[in-house]
Amino acid sequence: MRKDIDFSFLAHPMTGDLATKKSSAAIKQALKNIVLTNFYERGFNVEFGTNLRASLFEVFGPLDAQVMRDNIKKSIQNFEPSVELTNIYVEQNENTLDAVIYYTEHNNAQEQSLTVVLDRIR
Repeated sequence: MRKDIDFSFLAHPMTGDLATKKSSAAIKQALKNIVLTNFYERGFNVEFGTNLRASLFEVFGPLDAQVMRDNIKKSIQNFEPSVELTNIYVEQNENTLDAVIYYTEHNNAQEQSLTVVLDRIR
């Protein structure tokens, strides 16, 4: 079972300690963290992340979607070994970039999904 700190940094109501996420919720949080991190944001590992935010204001085409899917796939395979990717969709709407990631956990055969939406703020 996987356990991680909840990034909301709220205190547990009974103990007063930091709240934690367990199992599937911890894996979803880790995947979202990987997808939302740009290259060079982490000094100890400049290749960590997917660099999606850097592509948010670019002209979007089919080749760009494939590059984004490849970046997501490579990063998740490198930094989250407890999941196996089944499919990735990347789509840009008028002011958002949507990434939908389908995966299975190694200890659970049921397919799960994570949707990450990046908004352009002007």
